[in-house]
Amino acid sequence: MIINTISIGGGNKFSLFYLPSFEKIIIFLLKRNNKSLHYHIGHLPLVRLILIKTLLLINGISLKRFKYLGQTKNLNFLKSNKNSIVISSLPFVGALTILECWSLGIPVLIYKSKYFYINFESFLNDKKLQYENLNDIDQILNFAEKNGNFQKLVFETKKYYSFLQNNSNNTSKYLIKNAEKIYSNNTEILKIFDLNLFLRIFTVFFKFFYIIIKFFVILYSNYVGFSDKE
Repeated sequence: MIINTISIGGGNKFSLFYLPSFEKIIIFLLKRNNKSLHYHIGHLPLVRLILIKTLLLINGISLKRFKYLGQTKNLNFLKSNKNSIVISSLPFVGALTILECWSLGIPVLIYKSKYFYINFESFLNDKKLQYENLNDIDQILNFAEKNGNFQKLVFETKKYYSFLQNNSNNTSKYLIKNAEKIYSNNTEILKIFDLNLFLRIFTVFFKFFYIIIKFFVILYSNYVGFSDKE
């Protein structure tokens, strides 16, 4: 089974500085299966589009396999692409777009953002729907491509969406309990080093310099040492 992948979000949600970078994920996805396509919904700055297309050419990947849809008024595109898997943004994970994908029964591989404010760890316990690195993505897609397994992910997706629609006190207590546990585990790290705030400040003041540096880092990692799945 050939599974296409989709990413959704503006360029501000996909850090060039954070690993695995958005660019490296796209190259990885298109290299692991030479028949699959990757779609992106949401505005990306011109410099990032140039970077992505340059990396595609260097890695011998047809530009036609990367479908940049840009900013759209809605996500109706997803309705005709239900045999796809969405890769969440990182390190800033989306929220409403993930829920909309779930409402359509489209599986989303959600980045496990331990040190950021928006995350799904308070109730998402299924490892087949979370990733931290390229190896995780590869294992999940290998699982989904086998007969019948993709529908298992769809079932899990619908189960979590139904769970969130439940307004009972038990659901609220469960979410609060798990959120408090996660906060307790991460609060000391956040006090010491607020990575979320740091990345935003760094991006504003040093954007030009880190784009240049990151370009050569990604160029090297994809062209010379791409076999390393982090």
